[in-house]
Parts: sequence; C-alpha cells; structure tokens
Amino acid sequence: MVRGSVAHGGQGVFCIGAVMKVPTGIVITERGKNSFEAEQQKLKKNLLKDRKGRPDANARSAGSTGCGMRMQGENAREDDLNLERISVIQQILCTAQVAPEPENRSVVRIGHVITLMYREGSGKRKRVRKTYEIVGYQEGDCDTNPPRLSYLAELARQFMGQEIGHQAYVRMAGRLRFVTLTNIRKPKLPNQ
Repeated sequence: MVRGSVAHGGQGVFCIGAVMKVPTGIVITERGKNSFEAEQQKLKKNLLKDRKGRPDANARSAGSTGCGMRMQGENAREDDLNLERISVIQQILCTAQVAPEPENRSVVRIGHVITLMYREGSGKRKRVRKTYEIVGYQEGDCDTNPPRLSYLAELARQFMGQEIGHQAYVRMAGRLRFVTLTNIRKPKLPNQ
C-alpha cells in the first residue's frame, strides 16, 4: 500500500497539525477496505504489545538506553506514527465509498485490469504493452503483478470511463507517449 502524499483531483493530501486530512469523495475497492481494516488491526495490536512490553521509564537511569532498547523519545515517535496511520485509516474507512465490482468490460472502471499499448524505438516500430489494475484511494502498489494504479493517478484518469480503442497522450517513464487502450478485463482472483 502506498503511503505519503497522494494526488486527489489535482490536490495533494494535506495535513492539519500532525494529523493527515483525507479528502472527501474518495473511492476504495472491497479488497482495499479489507486491507485497510487488517492494517488498522495489526497497528493497534502492535501498539498495545509494544506498550505492554516496554519497561517503565522510571526503571532506567536517565540517559540509559539499556541493552538494545530504544530511548523513550524513539518509542513516543513510533507510537505517534502508528496512531497517525490508525487515524488516517479510520478517516478513509469512514469517508470512502466502496466501488461496486465492475459488471462488464464496456468502459474502464475501478476494479478493472487494463492493457495499454504504445510504440517506441527507432521508427516507433516496437510495440510496448503495459497492464495495470485500477484501484482505489491509497491502494496503488507498483510491486504487484499487474501493478495497481490508483484511479486518481494521471495515467488512470486518462482512461477512466473510456472504451477499448481510446487514445490519449500521456507521460509514461518520463516521456510523452501516444497510448491506446487495447483491453479491459476483470482481475483474476487468487484462486482462479
């Protein structure tokens, strides 16, 4: 799951004080919702476990970190990061709409896997095909196969609601390319 600043309609996620404010009108997939819930539970469990396993700050001498133990300030910083992420996930779960599963392949929707084609090389003879799964807010992950691309990403926005054959100029790998949407399909489930 991608963390950090995520574009939303041309605007980045913004912070108020130390707490990140999630934009309104966001959409997530059912898989994304389940993933956020699991991450939130794991963070809460780890937070409680870390706090229970932490020695009392008064039990150590001032300035002592003990053998391999973190200083109290490090523990507080990690707790703050975990609490902030829990808060962001809660905001996402409370404000996001869950996208319905796409029913057909007529136009690109959240939850579809799309194949894009462009030409490159000398004389633009080499055809390059790239496949992406369109996912919800903060669900993007380039380390999956196919890579998951948030519906808010510029590349995805060029093809949302479009049919096979749609063409657009998009910036890919640092270059402006003329890209054609060549396929729309539902993702394969892990047991398929």
